[in-house]
Amino acid sequence: MLKVVAPAMRAANPNIKILLGGLYLPMPYDASDPSSLAGRFFEGVLATGAGASFDIVSFHSYYHLSQFNRNNLNIREDWRVDYIRDLLVKYEVGDKPLIRTESALLCSEPTAECRWAQADFMARLYTRSMRDGLLANIWYVYNNDSYFSGALIDPGDVFAPRPSYFAYRHAAQTLGKARYLGVVSGIPFEAEGYRFAHVDGYEIWVIWSDHHSRLTVQVPANAKVRCTLRDGATYPCTNKEGTITVSTFGGTSLFLEIH
Repeated sequence: MLKVVAPAMRAANPNIKILLGGLYLPMPYDASDPSSLAGRFFEGVLATGAGASFDIVSFHSYYHLSQFNRNNLNIREDWRVDYIRDLLVKYEVGDKPLIRTESALLCSEPTAECRWAQADFMARLYTRSMRDGLLANIWYVYNNDSYFSGALIDPGDVFAPRPSYFAYRHAAQTLGKARYLGVVSGIPFEAEGYRFAHVDGYEIWVIWSDHHSRLTVQVPANAKVRCTLRDGATYPCTNKEGTITVSTFGGTSLFLEIH
């Protein structure tokens, strides 16, 4: 179907960008495991020669709070990103952009624990998506709790944003005009941190940890540093001759603007 429809679409609009339907990838394909067959669908698309019939790869990633706990959301890598890119290389179809068109931290019950965990996860998901070079990342869904209580605002009141909404807004405002540079060095392995370059000439570091109540971060000795929490609230931090000591607040992300 792709090989038939794509030429007609491009004939009608030569500038069109064709997005592959969102891939359901619950697990990597393993020939010895019949339950993993869904993971082979994308390879089937490429094996039939349809790789030239789309421009962007769309995929879905969901996580359930029941898999973790409020203070352990440390999913450093989404295996789907490398899985898709490895298949693109294998079938020699080029380095196509990726969009995570659906993702969220899902909760069986709409508890306060769920809401705060989603906010923590949102900040991490946004940051890691930029690290992985994704073209976009879409949280599912904005104002509907029918799918495991994932809404960013209260479905019954559009003027009642949830913590995850404020986390999304702050990440977008802070990193929207930045590009990924690399990891923050010198922090414990259990902590996670990434550096970004803002178009206005300063750096932004995003740091979190599920295991350390306090972290020491090394910055340039003469740098002016402004720190904010996951939702944009100001957090007092002082650069003492190149050292900043911060609290990780049980997993919340800390944004450091380093001028």
